[in-house]
Amino acid sequence: MKRIRWSFLLLAALPVFVSAERLFITSQTDARISVVDSENLLLESDYAVDSGPVAVVADRQRNHLFISHPELGLVTVRKLDSGEKVTDISTGGQPFAMVLDDKRPQLFVTDWDRDAVLVINAESLQLVDILAVGKSPAGIALNSEGRRLYIANREDNTLTVLDADRARLIATLPVGRGPYAVNYNTALSQIYVSSVQDHSLTVIDDDQLDAIQQFEVGRSPYDVGISEDGSRLYVVSQNDNLLLEIDAANFEVLQTFKTGEMPESVWLDVVNQRAFVSNWFSDSLTIFDLKTGASLAEISLARGPRMMSVQ
Repeated sequence: MKRIRWSFLLLAALPVFVSAERLFITSQTDARISVVDSENLLLESDYAVDSGPVAVVADRQRNHLFISHPELGLVTVRKLDSGEKVTDISTGGQPFAMVLDDKRPQLFVTDWDRDAVLVINAESLQLVDILAVGKSPAGIALNSEGRRLYIANREDNTLTVLDADRARLIATLPVGRGPYAVNYNTALSQIYVSSVQDHSLTVIDDDQLDAIQQFEVGRSPYDVGISEDGSRLYVVSQNDNLLLEIDAANFEVLQTFKTGEMPESVWLDVVNQRAFVSNWFSDSLTIFDLKTGASLAEISLARGPRMMSVQ
């Protein structure tokens, strides 16, 4: 494994990007965005943003980068290709996780403080609706074809299912204790919810909206990634400093990858068969070869890296 270190003082205040596929990573402590060339495993640039960034979503169609700032009650918008500030969207509350709709111009944002999901028009950049969900919503996922939103409610141990096109509650489902992340498997029509307090992953059939499995998966599972064909799950085990590869058919652990300290998020490069994991406490990004299990590189980032989005 190679360790790549960078001096952030040498990077330009606003980046000049190249054409390779780029990964955008928030660093909450240092209030910065790191931009990584996912093909060549290089840190392209790093620039300052408003304080306390957590989630980030890249909107290629509109050349926008959305960043949530829970401590400020803001979602900020920057140009995807330059990092230049576009505007602030004052949401109030504590905007946390986000997901962009690929069918309609809308961004969904969980609001930890107000027990709500915020709806932002991705074209006008205006807050247009506030939808009630469970207590302290954290992770959010979208079933784009089925037009459903899934929200993990951290403080009441439930998953809220909403209609993505109109203000309609579809279901509220029990999950594990302290649910954090949620993802949707298109190939299997299944929803996965990680719960940090009982170290579980809940598997829900999206057609029946009923749990079909709940099992322990490491200590404090955080983010959940899904392979392109839906056959593999990749779960970040935060207190074990591991990424777990799990068979989506029988839920057996196939292999483990040693991450940095307190891993937070995972992104899968389906073209090159790589996994990228942000390490919150060791201020780094670890990259793994999913075919061989080898650790390919560890890239130093600004302090407190949290969530990722790819362009």
